[in-house]
Amino acid sequence: MVKDARTAGLTVMGVYHSHPESPARLSEEDLRLLNDPLMVYVIVSLMTEKPDTKAFRILKNAHNIHVESVEIKGV
Repeated sequence: MVKDARTAGLTVMGVYHSHPESPARLSEEDLRLLNDPLMVYVIVSLMTEKPDTKAFRILKNAHNIHVESVEIKGV
């Protein structure tokens, strides 16, 4: 999907995925796959009754991670 968007001249601002049984943190697999400093990576943990959401930006490499603020508004 990201490659298709870039081929179409679009800029992907962020991506998200869930961690059904682990915290909203970057896993080793996430760090291996996510390396675009222009994107925000949102992870939603479904471990608890109220989902926990965190967003991250990877700066230069997986050892320089910036946690972004997230505000979720109800409908």
